[in-house]
Amino acid sequence: MKQILLASIFALFLSACGGGGGSSYTPPSLIEINEQNADAAVVTSLESMGIRAIGDIILPTSDSFAAKSTSMVTQYAKTVSTTLPSYAIESTDPIACPYDGNYTVSDDGTTVIFYECGIEENVTIDGTVKAIDDTTLEFIELTVIDLNDGIETYFSSAIISFTFDGFSVSITGYATDGVNRVDYERYTVTATNITETEANYTFNGYIKTNCLGGWIQIKTIQAIPIPTNDDCPTQGEISVIGNNSEVNVKINLDKSITITLNGVFYDTYTDCNSLPSVCIPT
Repeated sequence: MKQILLASIFALFLSACGGGGGSSYTPPSLIEINEQNADAAVVTSLESMGIRAIGDIILPTSDSFAAKSTSMVTQYAKTVSTTLPSYAIESTDPIACPYDGNYTVSDDGTTVIFYECGIEENVTIDGTVKAIDDTTLEFIELTVIDLNDGIETYFSSAIISFTFDGFSVSITGYATDGVNRVDYERYTVTATNITETEANYTFNGYIKTNCLGGWIQIKTIQAIPIPTNDDCPTQGEISVIGNNSEVNVKINLDKSITITLNGVFYDTYTDCNSLPSVCIPT
């Protein structure tokens, strides 16, 4: 069941990443990364991955909203994906949802439109989900409101896909608790070689947070294997790209983190627990 859920996430992100853009796609304008905001760029990037004093990248326990929102995005993707089969009865007439609202299903059974549908207690979804194939779903203008956590997640477009040993999720949208907000554009998370103790993750795409006040781009250079029984990863490398600027974040085998800014050594940290205290959520 765990691998099936992860596989569904993979399909969701794949569609958003690869579809609808083409050669006409215009990426967001990036902020400049310099000595004044380099720490914030590093912390925002790593916390959006759930990397900060935690052991599970998909279920972060960090107080950071960047970490929490990314977790919620993936969790909501899984929830909708795994719930969808129970709504696969063909009916163009509205059908009542378990908790308020209703939904309709296309004649061919591949498209479900939710109308403020309560899929769990205090969790509603509104928008369209299309089945691309047996392992891939596309979300279109889909909103998830979770009153339990006080978070609204909006998928402008997204695709979630499962593979035999992992998943990929790609999303354009945002998550907000009414005060803090994280925006994602073609932000893709993939996980492979998932076991009970570890999984290899990559992160690629654009992200914007309150803390930075603008967009940055994240590119994975080396996949990040994250053990489930430890709080910090032991290797991996990402590039955080700004306007004519770049921060390189390298995680070493001893868990230390080496930072370079525009090709020049900037700082080093003992591990993910020793990252600077910046970007504290409101």
